[in-house]
Amino acid sequence: MRLGVCGTSGSGKTFSALLIAKGLGQKIAVVDTENHSSELYAGKEGMPEFDVCLLSPPYETEKYVKAIAEAEKAGYDVVILDSISHAWAGEGGLLDQQGKIADSGRGNSYTAWRNVTPKHNKFIENMLSCNIHLIATMRSKTEYALQINDKGKQEPKKIGMAPIQREGMDYEFTTVLDMDISHNAIASKDRTGLFDGKIFRPTTETGESLRAWLEEGIEPSSAQSPLKNTTTGNVASTTVISDDDTIFQKVTDVTSKEGETNGRKWKAFFITTATGNKYGTFDTKIADLATTFKNSGELAQIKWKPGKKSDTKEITEIII
Repeated sequence: MRLGVCGTSGSGKTFSALLIAKGLGQKIAVVDTENHSSELYAGKEGMPEFDVCLLSPPYETEKYVKAIAEAEKAGYDVVILDSISHAWAGEGGLLDQQGKIADSGRGNSYTAWRNVTPKHNKFIENMLSCNIHLIATMRSKTEYALQINDKGKQEPKKIGMAPIQREGMDYEFTTVLDMDISHNAIASKDRTGLFDGKIFRPTTETGESLRAWLEEGIEPSSAQSPLKNTTTGNVASTTVISDDDTIFQKVTDVTSKEGETNGRKWKAFFITTATGNKYGTFDTKIADLATTFKNSGELAQIKWKPGKKSDTKEITEIII
């Protein structure tokens, strides 16, 4: 099981992860980057017994990879990474490393990702390939969009919460639970189909349900949770704002279409990502870069803008 638990400070990420882990297995390891927060629950009623591995700065992905390997080697049933937001935005994390490379003059802010992206990919690969249950907590940030109001002016509007991690990280998990400040959870993604349309407080029974689903071999549900955060309204009048000015995604398909309009021949390229986003471009160089990312399996850093039609997204740049 690969489970993501997201929420703001105080939403109950660690508490919920421990209860779910209790339902998944008996021997539990916690990789703690949250200043001993997991130890606050040790010995409390209903809490499982667990061992703690403390991670301190710099929060390099290599430390997480080593901790996962050690937990697996020691025979733990479940490892909790609390939290993986530090691997992205913490001291010594990937964003910090990228900034230092750019500032050192060894490359600009774009080319610096060539050194950082392989580390991120290796981190993901180790999370997915370990032979024990893995729960990863992530801090959340408020995400806004600029939307056209009834006066025809743009205004910021809250569209939900986004985990502090590289864009597309939620795609890697079987299930992702979003916690609110009242400690309730909703599934923003759920391949099991167990939590679709439900608002609930995670318990040991939540973990037991996930374990039963795994043991029974039930096929994952293809239906998306109706509670998944989405941007509403006309896409042409909406611009997503976040701490990053780009979106990181895995390119899964690149196709093309040729035609002629008013005597002019044209060729359009259509790019699909693992998160389900679809983009269009007439730029051959962008299409070639997208194909390169598709073949390598690396996450592409994509910049885009709304297309002329309300249901289209036009890629403006793929950064290497």
